[in-house]
Amino acid sequence: MVHIYIDAEFDAVRINGRHCQMVVSLGAVLKREKHEETFYSLVCPKNFKRLTSVVRKMTHLKDRDIREAESFPVVLKNFMQWLQPYAQDSCKVYSFGPDDRRTLLQECERHHADSTLFREIIDLQKQISATVIFQNALVSATLSLDDLKTAYDIEGAVEHNALTDAHDLMRIHQASLKRNPNPEAVRGIVERKLAKQQEVARKQQEKLFHIMKERFSPYDTLECSITLYPEIVEQFHLWEERDRNFHINLQRKSILLDGKELSREHTKISMLVDINQKIPSVTLIFTQDSLVLEKKYLLQYRNATMVENILKRMLQHGNG
Repeated sequence: MVHIYIDAEFDAVRINGRHCQMVVSLGAVLKREKHEETFYSLVCPKNFKRLTSVVRKMTHLKDRDIREAESFPVVLKNFMQWLQPYAQDSCKVYSFGPDDRRTLLQECERHHADSTLFREIIDLQKQISATVIFQNALVSATLSLDDLKTAYDIEGAVEHNALTDAHDLMRIHQASLKRNPNPEAVRGIVERKLAKQQEVARKQQEKLFHIMKERFSPYDTLECSITLYPEIVEQFHLWEERDRNFHINLQRKSILLDGKELSREHTKISMLVDINQKIPSVTLIFTQDSLVLEKKYLLQYRNATMVENILKRMLQHGNG
């Protein structure tokens, strides 16, 4: 059995007013038992002018080298000639993730080339990711090449080079056929992913707090009296629909609040915005005779519009 591991690097090239993903390099490793061979070539896409900054930084490829490379049809012809000695053998072709297969097929269609080999590509990303388990649960259905190298104790960083990435894929696949992932390495992957998720969530929260502080700065420390005009009631109903933690229900004659029923006619309502704390908030204050009930809510995207609409309406009424 011949195993062929393919990797391609792509970039976006503008054709007829739209950007198309095109191959800029193709690498492959052929393995039959203990025998290995490699193929590598840069590719000059149609209408190529320059690499995007992201691809240039990631792959370390140079515009000049791409311009001087052969076109995709020529590289494909050379690739198929490289495989020719094994034409009579049973073979399996692999790649990592769906992008290689999709882009190579698009290139074949664009150049009217035979795409049979690429239609048979087996995506190993999900197949090998399914072997990485932590506490009886799948770590991820689509682990990165870096994570899988870590899980199978394969040294070295992913270089985003078509040949070295194809070689990494071959090493990972061969390792997965012989042994289980390293449990401690898998634990490390999980801990890194969790730390990254927490950091992303923290930055998102900080961004949200900043946006809310700016948005509600005109209303800071302003305690605004609320009159339940129909349009105000509508805003409260929208708030209730969008925030499952908003346990205030305005009925026609009453207000249901934390299991208590207050009379709408005899209850005063006010709203207080506070942006001076780390987490911006809005407090609703309900007063009926000597009873005072307060409900505090963080200012978030799901309630900000309603809170702002209520404040604006009441301030307009007050100015009028």
